Amino acid sequence: MKDEIKPKQSTLDYSKLLLAGQQEGALGNHVRELVCQVLGRGKQPVVNIRKAIADESMTEALRLAHTLRGSMGTLGAEKVADSAGELEESIRADSNTDKSRLLNALERRMDAMLKELTAWSQQFPPSSGCLANVELDLEMLQRWRELLESRNMEALDYFDRIRSSLQTLCAAAQFESIREKVANLQFDEVLEELDELMQENGHA
Repeated sequence: MKDEIKPKQSTLDYSKLLLAGQQEGALGNHVRELVCQVLGRGKQPVVNIRKAIADESMTEALRLAHTLRGSMGTLGAEKVADSAGELEESIRADSNTDKSRLLNALERRMDAMLKELTAWSQQFPPSSGCLANVELDLEMLQRWRELLESRNMEALDYFDRIRSSLQTLCAAAQFESIREKVANLQFDEVLEELDELMQENGHA
């Protein structure tokens, strides 16, 4: 059957990939699983690049930027791939200049992509769910819980990092409730909702 054949993903652009993921059969489910994997990683690739640059590990930063450029190009997320490519070329040309502008541009485009993919994945989940990523998501939530419990204001920044993981694990209304409480610094109330969410996902 035609839908049993996995496409060469490098030939698909972003919109065509998501359109393929709406189809029934093995092809559609394969695409939905791919999207789940991207959501599971979230912004971690950008976080890793930022850390490598901060640690002055420019060879590692170059490798990470090159890898991200390739993976996003394969997905068809051209804007993210372009930003990763600009950062890669900047590191290659001059490792001593400030890369914060390029990093911030990359992160903004990654955020936009993850937001779109999260909404899409909630509508078109893979047949088995995003089980491969749940444990990683829960580990990140556990770290966020520790920050909330200690009243560490870093919890606000960390919320942005785990946004895609949180949206993967909870319903839209529950996510919005948590988001509002975070904005209002209602850490105790957030902890209650977070504990309930983690228990629902088998992580007490």
